[in-house]
Amino acid sequence: MYEKEKNLLVLGKPGKGTNHRKGDWLSKELMQAISIAQTVIKPKERYDFWIESATKLLAGSILYLNQRHGDLYYLDLEKVRKFVQQAKENDNYLLELSELLKKNHPAYQIFSVLALSVKETRQCTINTLLRILDEQQERHEKLEKQREYFWFQY
Repeated sequence: MYEKEKNLLVLGKPGKGTNHRKGDWLSKELMQAISIAQTVIKPKERYDFWIESATKLLAGSILYLNQRHGDLYYLDLEKVRKFVQQAKENDNYLLELSELLKKNHPAYQIFSVLALSVKETRQCTINTLLRILDEQQERHEKLEKQREYFWFQY
C-alpha cells in the first residue's frame, strides 16, 4: 500500500525504502526564513511560479541581511525592500552576491538560481516581490491608522 505524506521523501528500493522528512535536508535557518516568507506571501491554492519565486527571494533576502534577534529571524520590510530594489536596478547584483557568498550560506542557492535565470524571469520575480512588499506596507500603515483612531475613541 502506498501512503502519501506531505513533506516526506522515500529513498531506497520499493518496499524497502526509508522515510526522510524534507526538513531534515534543509537548514533550520532556511526553514525559518521560508516560514516567514510564506506568512507574508500567502501561497495560492494553485501553484503559481511567480509567487513561489518571490517567496524564495524573500527568504533569501532575510537570510542574507541576517535579520535576526538571537536565534530567531524576522522581517524588516524597509531593509528588504531596499535590498530587492537594488537587485532590480542592477541586473548583475544577485550574480555578484552569489559569487561573494560561500556555498554553504543558506541564501547562496536561492540567489544563484535566480541570478542564472533569464533576465525576464528575474525581473518578474523581483517585481512580484516588490508589489507584495508594497501591499504589506500598505496593510501595516492601515492597521496603524486604525489603532490610532481606536485609541482616540476611549
